[in-house]
Amino acid sequence: MTNNTDATICEVYRVIFRCATWKTKSERYYTAASAAEAFEDLYHSFHRGRVAAAKITVYDVDQYDRYSNLWVSRYHDALQELDTEIIKTLVVKPNKIVMRRG
Repeated sequence: MTNNTDATICEVYRVIFRCATWKTKSERYYTAASAAEAFEDLYHSFHRGRVAAAKITVYDVDQYDRYSNLWVSRYHDALQELDTEIIKTLVVKPNKIVMRRG
């Protein structure tokens, strides 16, 4: 067995968003090392055309706590850890982030 001390612990994250003018919210689940990484995965999926909308509004990034069986909001943690190049392309409003393709 090898001793791998560089291994990061991945957690399950849920990103809640609304596509364009839809009435219902959508959820995407990601396994990532941080909330910012989960948000970046959605960001890249959106800009690659994997989300069928010209605009999405992200409402929350939650981390699953497997011990209490609850979802814990990591929205502000994700914003603080995001790359500055990604933040420049977003419209950050109180309690939501708007992404537009283009």
